[in-house]
Formats: sequence, C-alpha cells, structure tokens
Amino acid sequence: MPAGVNFEGPAGPLRPKTQRRTMVAGPGNARTMEHNQNMNMYGHKFAVLLSCLFCLFLGACISLHGTPEIPRPDDARYDDAGIKTEILSALLKKDAAKANDINVHCFNGHVFLVGEADAGFRAEALDIAREAHGAVHVTTHWFPTGTASAARDALIEGQVAQKVLHTAEVNASRVALDVWGGNVVLTGTMPKQSQIARTIAETKKIETVKSVTSYLSVD
Repeated sequence: MPAGVNFEGPAGPLRPKTQRRTMVAGPGNARTMEHNQNMNMYGHKFAVLLSCLFCLFLGACISLHGTPEIPRPDDARYDDAGIKTEILSALLKKDAAKANDINVHCFNGHVFLVGEADAGFRAEALDIAREAHGAVHVTTHWFPTGTASAARDALIEGQVAQKVLHTAEVNASRVALDVWGGNVVLTGTMPKQSQIARTIAETKKIETVKSVTSYLSVD
C-alpha cells in the first residue's frame, strides 16, 4: 500500500487503528509473578540470616575481649569531688572534732582515709566511706592519736611539695600529700610508673621525712 494514500469508506477516510499492548493473563505470566515473589522472599530471608550471623559474631567478640568502653574523662566516670564532700559532711555531722583529724581523698572512686582516730571512730569513718554514693573501694591509713605535729608537719609538707611534686619531672596534678608526725603518705594517680618511683625516691631524700608510704597508681 503506497505511503501517503488514504482510502475512504462510507463514513469518511479510513485511518489506521492505534495499537495498544495489553497484558494478557496466562500461564506464562502467572509463573513470572510467582518467580518474582519467590525471589523477594528469598532475598528477605537472606538479609535476616546475615543480620543473625553479624549479631553472633559481635557477641563472640564481646565475650572474648569484653564490652568495648568509650574512653571518658575521670570526672565523667566518677564524681570524686561529690564522693569526698558526702563523706566529709557525714564525718563532721557524726563528730566534728574527730573528723578534723581525718583527711579524705578520692581518685577514680577509690576513697582514702588518712589521719588519726580512736578505734570506735575509725570503724564509723570506714562505714561512712563505704556507704558513700559512687565509692568503689576504701583504703585507710591510721596513725595513733597524738601523732600529728601541726607546725612541723606543715613545714615538711611544703618541702615535699616544692622539691618533689612541683617539679618538671613529676606530674603531680592528681596527687594528695599528707604528713603526720613527719610520716608522709602519698595517694592519687600518675601517668607513668617511672614518675611514681621517682616521687617516692626523691621524697625519701628529704632529711625531715621519717617514712614514706605510697598508694600511688598509674592512671
């Protein structure tokens, strides 16, 4: 049939009919739809299986290496200032005069009670420290009553601070110094074990110091 030629019928020109693609339902199409559904179902099951395997792998890692911990500053992990304040307040409320003879320090939740007291008040102080909110451990270092010599001990404390703690070789930002009758007690933390050893050795060199007891630990 030549291009550009129109044929007319009784109702006018004959125009070619527009063809439309129609989806015909039949056995082949049904099988295609069923195949697609099966593939989607298998894909979902495979994703669930992968998630389960990942959870099992993560659980095994945690059991072997422990729960991973995000590094945080000590102040965020332990409220050392709050623990110390709670203990001091309770001691003063119990017996203000006896409480003044006890120094309280706290580092990373570890409480230290240093000073002198009779047996009864020592036990009460220990109970108060153990019951403090956030305290994880309590260490006591007691001296016999009447050991302290205020003026002499203050002088020794100044010497140790100046000659040992406040030097470039020692990081003593988290160290507490107590002197009782010439006996030095060091509590706190330091970055390196070598600094702890140096601190103890240099403190012992001071002539006015009778003894040195260290509770320092590496942080």
